[in-house]
Amino acid sequence: MMRENNFLRTLLMTLMAAIMLGFISCSSGDDDMPAPPVEEPKDKNHEDWTKVTFTFHTGHLHGSKFHGSPMNEDVQYYKASQEISFQYDASGNLIKPDTPIRFIKGEYYALEIKYYDNEGQLMNQQFANEINAPIHQHFFITKEAMELDTQNPFTNADNILDYTYRDTDPVDEPLGENGSVLRENDPLGFKGYFSVNEAYTQFDLNVVLVHIINGDKFDENGNPYPFNDPNRAFFATQDLNLRIPVRVYTERPYEDMDQFFEDMANEFNITVEEAENDWQTQVDTPHDSGNYWM
Repeated sequence: MMRENNFLRTLLMTLMAAIMLGFISCSSGDDDMPAPPVEEPKDKNHEDWTKVTFTFHTGHLHGSKFHGSPMNEDVQYYKASQEISFQYDASGNLIKPDTPIRFIKGEYYALEIKYYDNEGQLMNQQFANEINAPIHQHFFITKEAMELDTQNPFTNADNILDYTYRDTDPVDEPLGENGSVLRENDPLGFKGYFSVNEAYTQFDLNVVLVHIINGDKFDENGNPYPFNDPNRAFFATQDLNLRIPVRVYTERPYEDMDQFFEDMANEFNITVEEAENDWQTQVDTPHDSGNYWM
């Protein structure tokens, strides 16, 4: 009788555990589902990067074509170009930048991403060959957005930036140079430009390079996913996942130049006069000297 009771008790506990497990696995809604665990591709068909560089260049548009502002080494704050790098040291530790990228509402910023192997050789083309191009894409997601002064959460984070892919084939050649052309319906994200829609905010620009194991980067209709809204399954395998700190400290001065110079002085801890002189130095740089196109 005792053995029979023990058997029944064990059977009952097993059934209860199974029921609880089934309840837990079926009760999670889509909003609560965690992102898939990051896996390491067994055969990447490309090397691992040891350094990646992000270069942001201020400019404007000619139709859909980006034209960068001219460079001037005398400009200290209102710079035409900003660059940061992430690099692994000999011990495998990732060295991160300690300064943010600074944006201005109403401006356009081209971004060019360059990957280097352990010998310092540019390796972008490895991601853009016939095998890898359909399964690789950079996504740019705004994270931890806050109002600049109050540090309160910014409620419209998804609309802070817009991005346009401008990848070329060959991927390392400037558009039109040596016969390079825009990739049609083939977003990679090594080249592209942002427009900035909100001022007085700070956030992390989460840059993710996905490496898709099953299928490709297109939806069921053959269209690519938006720059900031990938298929969740893409996150299972990644070749890069980094955050770049960004501060949008003012907006383009269409009329109120005094506010612009004051914002600039506060951001860089300089005088208003120094801010105005720095801006004027950039403005006086001959426009025709700008030869950065995307």
